[in-house]
Amino acid sequence: MNSNSDKWILLLGGGRTQCPFIEAAARLGLNTLVFDRDPEAPGKKLATRFVQIDLSKVEAVVAAATTDSSFASLIGCLAYSAAPFVLRACAQINEKCRAAWFRLPPHLLDADKVKIKEALRGAGIKTPAWSVARDM
Repeated sequence: MNSNSDKWILLLGGGRTQCPFIEAAARLGLNTLVFDRDPEAPGKKLATRFVQIDLSKVEAVVAAATTDSSFASLIGCLAYSAAPFVLRACAQINEKCRAAWFRLPPHLLDADKVKIKEALRGAGIKTPAWSVARDM
């Protein structure tokens, strides 16, 4: 899939649940750079460019994003994940490319999921319905 735009968005993850985000970015005319460890990730077929990389290796992900030829035109990074290492990588990449949208405060990157979801909701970002289980 190719776009006529010179603007890129990096999506961390190319699995089935990330495909709607890849498709939405393409509909907006953005080139999509997708990082995923699975060489057969469904998002690979939808992406403008795909990079096979282990997302748990935060330093390697940030380095790959910031040295990719699309970095100069990168408008930001998006991650639909609850994994702290993915959120950490996304936040660092957004800092480096000076993305103008919501960024988690650094102290929340190592926090529990409840605090992260509360921060997202507090910033006006819709999150799926959730609740905290107190016991089994």
